[in-house]
Amino acid sequence: QRGYDSLWVGEHSHIPASRDTPHPSGIDLPRLYWHMRDPFVSLAVAAQATETIKVITGVCLVLEHEILDLAKSTASLDDVSNGRFEFGVGVGWNREELANVSTVPWPQRYNAMRETVTALRQLWTTEESGFTGEHVNFAPSWVYPKPVQNGGPPVLMGCQGRVGLRHVAEYADEWCP
Repeated sequence: QRGYDSLWVGEHSHIPASRDTPHPSGIDLPRLYWHMRDPFVSLAVAAQATETIKVITGVCLVLEHEILDLAKSTASLDDVSNGRFEFGVGVGWNREELANVSTVPWPQRYNAMRETVTALRQLWTTEESGFTGEHVNFAPSWVYPKPVQNGGPPVLMGCQGRVGLRHVAEYADEWCP
């Protein structure tokens, strides 16, 4: 009714109480970061309450998720939204947050995200899928549901800088600065 075409929901699974990484803006960390809801639950609720609005993660910190669960969550959201889901992804800015949930070394985060997106696209589009990489590994598995959108939801990469933009050009569908 108000002309909106999309709803974007960010993600931080947690904020470490002790951290050295400053907020990218240079200001104190806004308290709203401490109270973020799960993006997939939030977007599923929005998808059920609307008919045309795109639902978009802005951004999902993909390295903070187990890959098979992430494939199921993203495909399920695409399904319940009738193909209105767009998958914004990123590596995040908070070193301590990543270190709490992942063994990926900070300098390898973009390479790990490339593997994650590659594996997700494979899981979204094939009946049985396995993956062996440096950061992502799983045995051949059946993961359902599959996304409604042919090929899976579009992948929008949120990043900055030369390295990030190179990754956008290499394997993302769009850039969300």
